[in-house]
Amino acid sequence: MRAGTLRHRIIIQSRTETRDDYGGTTPTWAAHQACWASVEPLRGKEKVNAEAIGANMSHKVRTRYVSAVEPEMRILWGTRVLEIIDVANLMEGDKVLEMMCKEWVDS
Repeated sequence: MRAGTLRHRIIIQSRTETRDDYGGTTPTWAAHQACWASVEPLRGKEKVNAEAIGANMSHKVRTRYVSAVEPEMRILWGTRVLEIIDVANLMEGDKVLEMMCKEWVDS
């Protein structure tokens, strides 16, 4: 992976539960790893294939390998939030991590 393609600063976040004053839990997000990434919107055939499997994916994010990233996590990209739908360790080489994501939109 060429360093020039990793031009976006992202933070991979994991969900944690915190106890509130009433004994319940409140979901919060904690930084798992900050890294440089390539963030690309899906288009053309990639978008059609994603929709065919029922996932409403909008972005492909690639980074150098980061361990323990799971679909339950999310990516903070500036002010935007991308939900991680699928994670792939490309070529099983622990060099490149590809995450298929859906942009979270506050309604």
